[in-house]
Amino acid sequence: PWLQIQANACRFETTPIQYAEHLKRLMRDDPSLTIGDVSARLHKNPAWIKNQLRLLWLPREVQQLVDDGVI
Repeated sequence: PWLQIQANACRFETTPIQYAEHLKRLMRDDPSLTIGDVSARLHKNPAWIKNQLRLLWLPREVQQLVDDGVI
């Protein structure tokens, strides 16, 4: 799944919320994973990973605006 997550970051079809959901699922499936582990495996900054996951805290209406590129 790690290569798929990396590839999805570059695909236009993958929305920011979908990507965040993938990250959350990975971390849920392996509770021992830390933000640092995920960032190292995906070659992304830990702050970037945290920000992606924070998108899931937004109300669904706002998440849709993010996915639509409005905000």
